[in-house]
Amino acid sequence: MARSARRITLVTGSVIMAATVVAGCGSGAASGSDKRLGDRGPCDLVTPAELEDLVGARYGSGEAEGPQCSFSPVETLGSPHVTIGAGISLTADTANVELSDTEVRGIAATAMRTKPRGTSCMVEVALVPSDEAQTFNADVGGVTDGAPCRLAERVAGHILDTLPG
Repeated sequence: MARSARRITLVTGSVIMAATVVAGCGSGAASGSDKRLGDRGPCDLVTPAELEDLVGARYGSGEAEGPQCSFSPVETLGSPHVTIGAGISLTADTANVELSDTEVRGIAATAMRTKPRGTSCMVEVALVPSDEAQTFNADVGGVTDGAPCRLAERVAGHILDTLPG
């Protein structure tokens, strides 16, 4: 399996994760989906109003940052920060995260939760395991109730529900 060596830095609230783009990574499950990203970029996958319903905080417009879109909460105190990625697969330094296999709407996914406090979690979904361009992720950080992966899975599930296919 070919690997690319490009480095990306994710900033999620006060958590900084160094991530390496690795082609073809994920939960290792062979399952996929008939859903596709199409020509939708990361800022097109969810709206601030949808995030408010999903996460429970108000958000401004998303800011594109390469293959990612960053949504900052309007009221920053105690509100999670959300980043959506499209067309990239991210695998983080395992010394700083806990990796676990999960499912979103029956599709294999990988959850990456920061250690030791666990206030950030990214859930990555590979719609077509062999095609990195058909991968998206939802990263929710600054969660104070201890359940960042629950929120990231909720956002990822909503994105899946809105994709064509």
